[in-house]
Amino acid sequence: MQEQPRINDTGRCRIKGIEARLDDIGEWKPTIAQIREAVLSFHVVGSHMFARGLPREIAEYAPNRHTVERIADGCHTAVSAGRLIDFGDWTNEVIKHGGNRGGPLYSKGAIGHPFSQYYLFCHTWENIVAIYLVNPLEPDRLAGGDCECIELQPIKVRNERALMIGDQALLQPGSQEGDWRKYHCSAIPSLWRFLPGADEINRAAPANAAAGNVLDPLMTALLILNTRGIERQTVTVSDKLQKARAKNGKPPIPPYDTVDSQLYVTAINNRLRKGRREPQGGHHASPIGHLRMGHSRTYADGTVTFVRDALVNMSDDAKANWRTQRSHYEVKP
Repeated sequence: MQEQPRINDTGRCRIKGIEARLDDIGEWKPTIAQIREAVLSFHVVGSHMFARGLPREIAEYAPNRHTVERIADGCHTAVSAGRLIDFGDWTNEVIKHGGNRGGPLYSKGAIGHPFSQYYLFCHTWENIVAIYLVNPLEPDRLAGGDCECIELQPIKVRNERALMIGDQALLQPGSQEGDWRKYHCSAIPSLWRFLPGADEINRAAPANAAAGNVLDPLMTALLILNTRGIERQTVTVSDKLQKARAKNGKPPIPPYDTVDSQLYVTAINNRLRKGRREPQGGHHASPIGHLRMGHSRTYADGTVTFVRDALVNMSDDAKANWRTQRSHYEVKP
């Protein structure tokens, strides 16, 4: 049973049995192995705050015990089955591009989920590890179906580390209801969005900010996975280590997937930076590596299909050159 963080009238909180002041709660940058360990140890918590003068939304949006346990079980199921994907480093431009372009494509059924059951994906951004649990609610309709996406924030209190439930969004592409017309979704903002001084992280109504915070990365992940030429590999531990663990009565270490996003990130950043199509080369130039954007194609019989995005003209030399380009987003005041 997972305890929820609790803040009392003295400004203290309780996370997994540890009493601490709010100032003691810090960020944590976990590795894949540490994410896996936290999930398999059920160190998934919800935030529940009690203090004088807090907005009513703090109590209204606090996840109850059933919600915490359901999400923790979903994370455990995903990681145990090897449904954990590491996308590496993204930039802010790429995430915004993913939300703007991926949302409509997903709604049209052009891009879909990699799994029909719970899965986790993570990426780094501005030296922060972002983690999300995805629950495809229509397993027979992975492209364009309803789904749930939940942010998991790495936190630590002294030596205790956990993944705390943050923003949540229920995406319903075919519904006309919801808090954000762009995605037709309902959002449950993180309680931190209602604390004094949260305007800097919101920059919009809390529900809208929460929806964008989880759905933009989700759509970016789906765009990348549905791009031809993107490399995806499954990482496993050695049979020797697994046998040693079994001999000592320890469970096996589940595999996870890595996706090489760097070429995609570089392609999008180059395109946005130049504000026009990448040059394709001509009679007197060799074709230049670039990302060819997907598009709908209508056949003579009326059938409509979507031609996926693709990395093209990616020679080994081009790949090596792109990997040396810096693509980190610089925050401007």
